[in-house]
Parts: sequence; C-alpha cells; structure tokens
Amino acid sequence: MFQLLETHFSIPQEELDQISDIATTIHAIHNERGTPETVYHYTTSTGLMGIIDQAKLRASHIAFMNDAKEYAYGAELLNKIITEKMTPETTHEGIIEVIYQFIRPEKFSLAHYMPCFVACFTSKRDDLSQWRAYGGGEGGFAIGFDTANLLKVFKGKLCYASYVLYDPRKQHEYAEVLINKTMDLYNRHLAVHHGDDGYSERWYEAWRAVASCLAPLVKYPAFLGEDEWRIVYIPATPSEFHFQDSFTSIRPFVEVEIDPGTLIKEVLVGPGPSKDLNKIALDMLLGKKGISVCNIEISQIPYRVA
Repeated sequence: MFQLLETHFSIPQEELDQISDIATTIHAIHNERGTPETVYHYTTSTGLMGIIDQAKLRASHIAFMNDAKEYAYGAELLNKIITEKMTPETTHEGIIEVIYQFIRPEKFSLAHYMPCFVACFTSKRDDLSQWRAYGGGEGGFAIGFDTANLLKVFKGKLCYASYVLYDPRKQHEYAEVLINKTMDLYNRHLAVHHGDDGYSERWYEAWRAVASCLAPLVKYPAFLGEDEWRIVYIPATPSEFHFQDSFTSIRPFVEVEIDPGTLIKEVLVGPGPSKDLNKIALDMLLGKKGISVCNIEISQIPYRVA
C-alpha cells in the first residue's frame, strides 16, 4: 500500500518509509480474526444486476453512506488519545500539533481526508438483520464472494481490507497504537530534518493517507451484530469517480471491473413472496453469463421481514 502512495499522491518515499511500521502493527490488531473464506454482500435486484450482468463492483464514498458519521467517530477516537497526550511539553511538538489542528471536533472536516470508497460485506449468511437493512426487506439477494479471489481484484490498488472493529477496548488500543507510533517515528526522524519548516506538513500528508484508509474500519459498538468486513479503497485519480443523482445529493462512487464467474461462490435469494420466481430469473441470468459454478439457494428466513 505504501509504495503506491508515492506514485498516486507524490508523497516522498522517505516519509512513507517512516510510517510503514504503523500500518504493520495496525494490521496485526485488525486481523486477529484472520480473513474469512466467504463474505456476503446483501443487495437489491438492481445491485445484483450491476455485479453479475455488468460485471462491476461498486464502492461508495464514506461521506455519503447511510452511517457516514462513523468516519467522524474514528477521528473522535484519535482526538481523545491526542488530547490525553497533549502536555505543556508536547502541545507544540511537531506532528501532534499538526494532526490535532485537523481532527479536533471544532475543526474536523471530511475534506481533510483523502476520498475513501468502501465496499461492504459481512460474514453472516442468510441473516435477518442484513436482509432488512441492505436487501430491501423483501426480494433482495446475498452474493457470496470468494474472499481470496476478491482481494486479487484490488491487487496493486491503494486499499485495505479487514473486519470492522466494534469493541471499544480494541478501538482504543487501535487509536493509541496509531498515535504512539506516529509520535515515536516522527520524533525519531525529526533531527534529520532540523531546520526544514515544511517537514511536519509533508509527514502529515503521508500520515493522513494511512489514517484515511484506517478510519473507516471502526464503527459504533451498536453495529456489532453486522459483523462487517470491508474493503477501503482510495482511487489513484479523479477519473475513477462516478456520480449518482439522488433526492438530496450527488453521490460519488467508484466501480471496479470483476469476473463474476471466478468471484461468486453462491447467491442466496432473499425472503419475499416472489422468491421462487427470483430464483428462476437468477438461474437464467447466470446461464446467460456462462456462470455455472456458483450455488443458488433460497433464504430460509420467513418472507415478512420488512
């Protein structure tokens, strides 16, 4: 991931080398559960068509998602840790002051972060709450992806994949590690750049690229039941942006081309009065696209879930 930052955002490799250890430690915290073999994406018939018929996987801009406040929640965690560490000796100590100026509550803005796009999945198969929240209540679908092959789609791209953290204790550990290592690494290299007035700002640019990827991987504990697994993606150029009109805003998103035949392990037809017809239509769609390896099952959840 860090090698890509130099190419995509012109961040000097010297600064990137200093923060690679941060991500290594954070990655260990996030991946204590490992990577699931199969992840499920609950969606409507429109979403299903986009993935299977158009062979594209969509990731939404974090600021325009239904629970977008979670991004600010990550900043609040960092702000709490930094506030605890800001003593008279450290208040104006380089990187801490720079970071604090951006994430303190009265100054926080999503504009300070790189454009993050999120593709959301879960480990839960045929789950009532997922059908309600993301499958349209009735008539939805749950697409089971082969996780290893899914990650290959994003190889060479600036992204990060992990289970979401819900446990407040883990979240605090996560934020504290990030800040502690930030202070340690920054101060360790500060002497080399003595007299360089722009060092803090350049280092912050590298740091915020990492923080932008990691912030969407924490959520309010109330969402624990979702057991979400996410791919967080930062596009290389604005040319990747697409836009969708909605009633209240223009919603940015990105699309990644996929091969549904190698990625999809199974599709669950969601609850609803038309589930048998939906299964017939899905069989026809998969046959048209030449996809014969995936399993199709009808949800066992009673159909009145809305």
